[in-house]
Amino acid sequence: MISTVQVRVDQDLDLASVGEIGAVLDTAMGLHPARLVVDLAGCPFIDASGVSLLLAAHRRARQCDGRLVLRSASPLVRRVLHLARVYDVLTVETPARTEDDARPEKQAQER
Repeated sequence: MISTVQVRVDQDLDLASVGEIGAVLDTAMGLHPARLVVDLAGCPFIDASGVSLLLAAHRRARQCDGRLVLRSASPLVRRVLHLARVYDVLTVETPARTEDDARPEKQAQER
């Protein structure tokens, strides 16, 4: 069993793209990874068909004793997942704070 497979989405995850992205996810799932990481850093938008695709991938991963993990989702994508009430069902990694994120606070504290 492969430990981790990562798929990067660099377009909207919507009705126009779910066929193509779904095929990529199917291929990745065929490798039977313990973890399938879907990197959404390049995904500016998701609609209901995209949410449905991620839920189906989540179910398939669980059936194969694997885990689907969403990584680097934008605030808008995270908001849509929350509004769709799947934020607690899907594993969504929260973005790590970088040094650049901490700088404004540090500067404000120094003043």
